[in-house]
Amino acid sequence: MKTEKGIVLITGCSHSKVEEIVRATKVSLGANIELVEGGFHLLPYDAAYITNIAHLLKDDLGVRRVAPAHCTGNLAFKIFRELYGENYSYAGVESEVMFSH
Repeated sequence: MKTEKGIVLITGCSHSKVEEIVRATKVSLGANIELVEGGFHLLPYDAAYITNIAHLLKDDLGVRRVAPAHCTGNLAFKIFRELYGENYSYAGVESEVMFSH
């Protein structure tokens, strides 16, 4: 979705790698990514791999906010929360993630 602050990208379970989905979106739409929300499919990975992905999304791909859900996994929730701080939202059952239109 295109918003006044940038693209809001909602994923299902990112089996094809969340970073590749973000990269393809940036190339295709030529816009900054304001928010990525959904399953990042990081449950099977260790802390080093997840930390690398988190920094890749934030530092290299410029994702300003994240809202991971279901298949992201508890370890990844912790890593993303620590890295993104106030720009982290949990997107679980009964949660609400707000963004500008």
